[in-house]
Amino acid sequence: MIRKAYGSWSRHLSLAAIGALVSLVTACDARDAKPAEPNPEIKALRAEYGEPIRKAVVAKQTSPEDSATAVNAMNELLERWRPENRPVSELKEVLGEPSSVEDDTLIYRFDSGLGGWRWRFTTKDGEIVDVEKESLD
Repeated sequence: MIRKAYGSWSRHLSLAAIGALVSLVTACDARDAKPAEPNPEIKALRAEYGEPIRKAVVAKQTSPEDSATAVNAMNELLERWRPENRPVSELKEVLGEPSSVEDDTLIYRFDSGLGGWRWRFTTKDGEIVDVEKESLD
C-alpha cells in the first residue's frame, strides 16, 4: 500500500514538474520573440504620409503651411487607404498617436490657429469602424 501511494505521489509530482518546465520554456520563448515585422503596405504608407501628419499632431498648433501639408497628406492617405475594419494598431503605425482620445474615438487634429480640420476614427473591439472629417472653423 505504501508503494502504491508513493507511485501515485511521484507521478503527480512529475506531471507538475513537466507543467512548470513547459510554462518556463513558453515564457522564455515569448520574452525572446522578436516583434512581428510591420505590414509592408503600412510601412510604405507611414513613409509617404506619416511625417507631415505626425509633425502636425505633435505640435498641437502649426503654421498654416504645415497644417495645410498635414491636411493634404491625410486627404491623400484616406483616398488611397481605407482604415475601416482595420486594426487600430495599423492606424497608429501610420499616423502615430492621436491628438486626443474620447471614449472609443481617436482624434487627429490639425490646427493652424486660423482654423483647421479634425478626423475622428471611431473604434470597436480594436478596429476602426467609422471615419469622420470635421472643420474647426
